[in-house]
Amino acid sequence: MTTPFANIETTLWNTLKQQHGNPTAVYRRGGESRLVSLVPETARPDSFGFDDQTITTTSRVFKVGKADLDGWLPQHGDTLEYDDGNGVKIYTVKTTRNAGSTFFQDVGNYNVMIRIHVMNYRG
Repeated sequence: MTTPFANIETTLWNTLKQQHGNPTAVYRRGGESRLVSLVPETARPDSFGFDDQTITTTSRVFKVGKADLDGWLPQHGDTLEYDDGNGVKIYTVKTTRNAGSTFFQDVGNYNVMIRIHVMNYRG
């Protein structure tokens, strides 16, 4: 049963997707994958030295349509393949910044969207 508040949350999700051009990504778990709708948040690149090399990382957060995950909840080892306009990048799902050992945060109260934290590593 949907409620007016659930409808508002769904409308918000659809509006966010449209404002960002309806982007999609491939969410992978082992040999299985799902095509998911998402909304990217600001990327945070960082570089540091390691073993006489520079390692560059990019932390990102994406809002993802929960229904697109088809029953999956993000977990360790999952990846997200996303084309940011500069080519496809593979991001590894990581624990959320403030939530200990969880890999996602619910957005709202009606299971419409979640936020996932991911990291891309380049040597």
